[in-house]
Amino acid sequence: MGEIIHETLNGMRQITAEYNPEFKSVSFEENTALSDGRQFNVSRMTLRKADVQAMLKYFEQLEEQSDERIESTNS
Repeated sequence: MGEIIHETLNGMRQITAEYNPEFKSVSFEENTALSDGRQFNVSRMTLRKADVQAMLKYFEQLEEQSDERIESTNS
């Protein structure tokens, strides 16, 4: 079981992370609980640092494009 790194909805949704030093990667797992208490795994992804950096760069580009569209609309 990994370490909880993010929790929302009063603990109903959790993201955990578990580091693998052999492969220098982290496995992220998203779990959620239903109102009746049953828990299930939503997704799991194993990433290396370069993967996370690429994802963050992509996210930042999307934000910039969105900001530019908003500015051009307001002009």
